[in-house]
Amino acid sequence: FDMIFIDADKENYINYFNSSIGLVKKNGFILIDNVLWKGDVANPGKNDRLTNIIREFNSFIKKDDRVEKIILPLADGITICRKI
Repeated sequence: FDMIFIDADKENYINYFNSSIGLVKKNGFILIDNVLWKGDVANPGKNDRLTNIIREFNSFIKKDDRVEKIILPLADGITICRKI
């Protein structure tokens, strides 16, 4: 695939991302929606289950050296990853 868009159950974002890496070609893109979670991921006072799941996913992506990545702070946030 040239591009994959992930917007599904947040609990499985890491699984969807890992599956997508194997499907997208080199220099292809993986876009992930809702990575800022209404800004809650930046609020240390917000510690509900889904906010923490999104934080965990963002940390996972940050450490992943298979992709170049950037978060666009539009609406609930979109991460754009390019497979290298």
